[in-house]
Amino acid sequence: MSGRKLRDEKINQFAQVVKTYKQQGRRAPHLAVVLVGEDPASMTYVRNKQRACKRAGFTSSKYELDKDTTQAKLNALIDHLNEDDDVDGILVQFPIPAHLSQQETIERIFPTKDVDGLHPRNVAALTLNKKGIIPCTPKGIVELLKKHEVEMSGKLAV
Repeated sequence: MSGRKLRDEKINQFAQVVKTYKQQGRRAPHLAVVLVGEDPASMTYVRNKQRACKRAGFTSSKYELDKDTTQAKLNALIDHLNEDDDVDGILVQFPIPAHLSQQETIERIFPTKDVDGLHPRNVAALTLNKKGIIPCTPKGIVELLKKHEVEMSGKLAV
C-alpha cells in the first residue's frame, strides 16, 4: 500500500484551495520550519516538506539554528513566529539536540500554529474527540486505510 497517490491528490487539493485564496485577494498559507542542528534525516524531511509546500502553493520559511543554540534562543524564535500574523503554522523539526527540552519547545508553540498537533491542548482535544489539530502521520495513515477500504473497527494498532 503506497501513500504517494494519496499524497499527490492532497497536494493538488491544497493547491486548488490556495489558488482560490489568491483569486479572492488572500495570501497563501505560510509554514515556518525550524531546524536545529544538521541531522541528515531531519534536513531531508525539511527539504521534502518545503517541496510539498511549494507544490501546494504555500509559502514556507526555514529557520536554521546551530546545534549548540540555547533554549532561550529557540524560545525567542518561536515567540517571534507565534506573534507573526503572516505565519500560519510552525513546525519544529524533531529530534532536537539533547540539551534542549522537546516538551518546553512543543509547549512554546501556540496551539493554533502547532502543525504537528503535539501541543498539550491539541493532544487533549484529540483525546476528548474535540476539534483540534491532528498529527499528520496518524491522520495520513487513517486516510490511507479508508481509501483502501481497510476495516479498522475492532482492530488493535501498536
